[in-house]
Amino acid sequence: LYAVTSERPESLGISYGRSFPKIGSYVWILALLYLVSVFGLTLFILPGIYLLVSISFALFVFFDEGLKGVGALHRSFLYVKGNWWGIFFHICFIALLGAAFGTSFRSLFSLFISPSFLPIAMNCMLFLFLYPLGFLYLFRLFTALRNRKPWVREEILRDNLFQAAALLGLVIVLVTPFITLRGVSRFVPRLYPEALDIRKFFALGFGDGTTTVRSGPQGEELLRLQSSRDEKRLSDMATFALVFDSIARKHAAFCEGFQGKVFKSTTGSGGGTNWLPVDLRREGIEGSVVTHTPRDPINTSQYHYAFACSSDGTYEINIRFEYPENFSKAFTDGGSNDEAYEAGSDLTLIP
Repeated sequence: LYAVTSERPESLGISYGRSFPKIGSYVWILALLYLVSVFGLTLFILPGIYLLVSISFALFVFFDEGLKGVGALHRSFLYVKGNWWGIFFHICFIALLGAAFGTSFRSLFSLFISPSFLPIAMNCMLFLFLYPLGFLYLFRLFTALRNRKPWVREEILRDNLFQAAALLGLVIVLVTPFITLRGVSRFVPRLYPEALDIRKFFALGFGDGTTTVRSGPQGEELLRLQSSRDEKRLSDMATFALVFDSIARKHAAFCEGFQGKVFKSTTGSGGGTNWLPVDLRREGIEGSVVTHTPRDPINTSQYHYAFACSSDGTYEINIRFEYPENFSKAFTDGGSNDEAYEAGSDLTLIP
């Protein structure tokens, strides 16, 4: 910035030496730019874009004219006023041009440079070529605006607007995390009054409303029973997967007449002598016999097995966990229902 705005070319060392004392004011202007932008973007995006373009020359004002703080922002606003659309399209043009050059350089470098060194080469190109050209382009725009409006340098600046915008931006930055955390802290206890730890949270969130996790020996015993029942559910699901994979290989159209339906272990016959549309005792696994169709250990409206299949031989089987430490499996099974653990060849069959 110093080199671009200086009236005569100087060596690298002199440019850095003379710009070093400006670092404090430079950082302060950057902070003001950020806060004003936050304030504008909070007002439904478009005011933020308007302010961003209007104050985009504040750093040039500081380095070229020596104006600091909100004064630099206000003078940039006065320069851009009346020329906003032109400046906006110029900024979009240089941004798109830089993106096009960057993409071209990346494609070119990839032909000659190892992928491990490609990021280094791209950074060198950005900092040594594209960024300086971008600064030069923007400074030319600033110079044209400054020469077109020489009276702006003589105006008495009224910085109240930008001071207020920066102050409100600071308030937004400081208050937003507090509001978010406070909202969460109020929302969760209202839904889960007994959510004192993560195990209680999950148990109350996914349970059937009749089970409460208690501390002490009773609570530990309940968790042990929940874990034991979940192990049974996982074992039954493995049995289902073996059976239906075997059936689908031998008879892909086994589900004809049953597609589009969801069968639950709480219902009666599903077509055979069990709740499923296929009699597992007859089909078996590779010639063996399944003598008992599994049902959920509790088998209520909350905890039950669910099954669905399609005419092309795909199927889905769902179970629901009780033990809190198993709930994460329902989120990572790849299915469409985060409250159920899903398995099968098509995990979209059960809504």
